[in-house]
Amino acid sequence: MLRVQKLCKTFNTSLFQKSVVAAENISFDVEFGSICGIVGQNGAGKTTTIRMILGILLPDSGSILIDGIEHIDKTIFGYLPEERGLYKKSTVWENLFYLGSLKLKDKSIIKRQITYWLERFDIKEYKNREIAELSKGNQQKIQFIASIVHNPKILIVDEPFSGLDPLNQVLFKDILIELKKTGLAIIFCTHQLQTAEEICDSIVMIHQGKVALNGTIEEIKHQYHSDSYNIVFDDNSELQDFILDRTCGILHTSTNKVRVSITDTNKFTELLQKLSLYQSIVSIEKFVPSLLSIYTDIISSKHIN
Repeated sequence: MLRVQKLCKTFNTSLFQKSVVAAENISFDVEFGSICGIVGQNGAGKTTTIRMILGILLPDSGSILIDGIEHIDKTIFGYLPEERGLYKKSTVWENLFYLGSLKLKDKSIIKRQITYWLERFDIKEYKNREIAELSKGNQQKIQFIASIVHNPKILIVDEPFSGLDPLNQVLFKDILIELKKTGLAIIFCTHQLQTAEEICDSIVMIHQGKVALNGTIEEIKHQYHSDSYNIVFDDNSELQDFILDRTCGILHTSTNKVRVSITDTNKFTELLQKLSLYQSIVSIEKFVPSLLSIYTDIISSKHIN
């Protein structure tokens, strides 16, 4: 397990003659064989946190443990940065072999890995092409292969779907899930909250340098609006008025839907009994918030746990 404990980082800026706290007591765990999504606004502290984990930046305090041990072996990490770092005048094969050789000495394994992943991404015909000749999407595929060609134990990907069309986004998602099943610990840094909700096992939301939310998808959804219900009915204003008069809290209304918050079990039972008399009820179901709606609530309220 990767354990991040109370990481802090402050930058001193001579330009404004003040200190900027980029990370304050950042803590979370990532199990091997799981995907942890790191989400947050631009400037929230996500990249600073990633760079401290990778050893690119030294934290002012805190620790990064792997199975309880502080590691200095950077070869266990694979990293796909948001900005591309390929040699554009070199070929695909030259790039991948050189970058793989920096972290893995066995050249035969590197060659097998390159061949496998070029075939897996259906781009083996490009192996002798210069990077500059490739599309943005294919460059992103090469950058991704470079991050895993040395068989890392921990993979960190920052906006991996940048420049990809919808079909290739699906391919990348499938590959991340495949890698998770092989036992990798994956940190998935993204602004695409719907995708994070689809493939991540846990979420860490960073806001203003602090962890605003941390837990599994199920835990997070249970925590927010757990007492809310959607009541859907045929277009019937009389029924809507009836619901509005008899509920504890109205969270949302539309033409044929009311979302209510009911903490009193007796009142909810009474409401259900009354509603059973109306044939225009379509459904009554517990409201499960999306990660996007939770994110919006937290950011708009600036709530920090």
